Amino acid sequence: MRILLIYPPITEEEVYAQYSGAAPCLPPLGLCYLGKYLLDANYDVKIIDCVAERLGLQELRSRIVDYSPTVVGVSSTTVAFYYATQVLSLVKDIDPEIVTVLGGAHLTAFHKESMEECESIDIGVLGEGEQTLVDIVRAIENGDSIDTVKGIVHRQDGNLIQTESRPTVKDLDEIPFPARELLPSLDTYVHTALRGKKKKLTTTMITSRGCPKRCAYCDQSVFGKVWRSHSAEYVFSEMKSLKEDFGVDFISFEDDNFSLSRDRVKELCRKIIEYPLDIGWACSGRADNVDEEMLKLMKKAGCESIYVGIESGSPRILKLLNKNISKEKVIEGIRKIKQNRIRVLGSFILGVPSETKEEMAQTLDYALTLPLDGVSFFIFTPYPRTELRDLAFNYGKVSTNWKDYTGHPSGTLPYIPDNITQDELLAFQEKAYKRFLLRPSYVLRYLRNHSMLDLCNKGILFLKAFYFKKNNSERRSI
Repeated sequence: MRILLIYPPITEEEVYAQYSGAAPCLPPLGLCYLGKYLLDANYDVKIIDCVAERLGLQELRSRIVDYSPTVVGVSSTTVAFYYATQVLSLVKDIDPEIVTVLGGAHLTAFHKESMEECESIDIGVLGEGEQTLVDIVRAIENGDSIDTVKGIVHRQDGNLIQTESRPTVKDLDEIPFPARELLPSLDTYVHTALRGKKKKLTTTMITSRGCPKRCAYCDQSVFGKVWRSHSAEYVFSEMKSLKEDFGVDFISFEDDNFSLSRDRVKELCRKIIEYPLDIGWACSGRADNVDEEMLKLMKKAGCESIYVGIESGSPRILKLLNKNISKEKVIEGIRKIKQNRIRVLGSFILGVPSETKEEMAQTLDYALTLPLDGVSFFIFTPYPRTELRDLAFNYGKVSTNWKDYTGHPSGTLPYIPDNITQDELLAFQEKAYKRFLLRPSYVLRYLRNHSMLDLCNKGILFLKAFYFKKNNSERRSI
């Protein structure tokens, strides 16, 4: 039994369009968890990350043929679903007997639609997939009925069969460290915060699963509302392993809300301070979930930046997004973070269903008042099974092409409001970036924390994004 795990060949340009020069390239950690479970079950496993290795379908075909897998598993987000289906079709073209498995947020949210859309998917994995994939492989190996495997959807006699749901893992400390050794060299990956800086060996960690928040736009909500986390001791041990076994210099914690348990963060930071690892790190969190003690410990333990979801400057839109946070709380939280000399990166969403041009302008004006060290202005994306997807149909046109489902589209938007044209929305996104990044106050703030060389490197990325675009004939008026 040979199991091949593939992250599909979607390029940074296809996800981030003209902003791809400043985009991250992060390891597909989900595949590493799957790989570790399979390795521990004594199976032959290989991972191909088409993004990091910049593989096209022809190169991928050769790699698949050379490995001759029994099972091929593919992980896919919504925007990558089209490319995942191409991979699965390629596998079936090579050998129809290869069992194909697809997992990820998109399949979990739209399993019936996904299976109908792509006949090359034999089995879909719903939710957390580590033990599920092991059970699938064992059933195939032993000739058992696939119906005995919990948490899947599969084809049987022309029908789709969904099996009993699989309970989520309650004690995350039972999960082994992901098998990063199956990836290409870690020096092929880079975090956004390190773009333009001296090269650092970068990787990601996930220290919790699920999120109790009810943000109406989040595509990760399909994985459950119950928050579960690794202990501080487990997290420290994994960080220590990354330093000693891989030489990692920088870690991006990819949790939806890393600081949800402040006590856990404080305990982790105290361990790092007591036993220094010489690792920089970044995380995501809510501005209303920080305190002075935690931030001081985070800074001392190596935290370089916190990514904060701000989303809108309009109280009405914040309520619609179900953020449950006021602008005043955001300002207070960012002030605390900045006072502890930790960089703050903020995200905003433009073109929310029912949002007016005036409310978008309100969001931009609000962003310009905040002392942010970096910013993302995303176009609203109506992800499957999110609360705002239904509302989007009532206030505009929703794309049926999954390739459009990115917050930085190059062409057709995933959602076009009735009251704002596509060109107007894309133009406003570009205007927001320009107005934020070109301010003298921002440039001076950047120089206080970076070298002139860093600023020049960032400037080159800026020029490429806005003034040397590939299709200058479609330059939009701002």
